[in-house]
Amino acid sequence: HWPNRATPHFAKQWPGMLKFTEVDTQQQTADMLDILEGLNDCVKAGKIKHSGLSDDTPWGVNQFLNLAKEHNLPRMVSIQNEFSLVHAKDWPYLIE
Repeated sequence: HWPNRATPHFAKQWPGMLKFTEVDTQQQTADMLDILEGLNDCVKAGKIKHSGLSDDTPWGVNQFLNLAKEHNLPRMVSIQNEFSLVHAKDWPYLIE
C-alpha cells in the first residue's frame, strides 16, 4: 500500500515538510524497477495476472508506468488512493 519512499504522506504533504531535492530518485527508480521485475516473475509463473498501486504519488505512478514501458515489464493497471472531500491531497494531480 503506502510506497516505501520519502513521499508526501502521513502529514508530510504540508509545504516545507519534505525536501524533494534530498530524495535519491535514482535509488528510488532502481527499487521500483526491481519491484516490476519481481512482478514479471510472478506473472510468468502464473501467480498473478495484474497488479496495481495504492496510495502512490503522481511521480510514483508515472515512474512505474514509464519503467514498465521502457523495460517491457507488467504495467500497473489500477490505482487505489485515499480520497476525502475534506483533505483531497491528490487533487488535482491524480483525479484525471
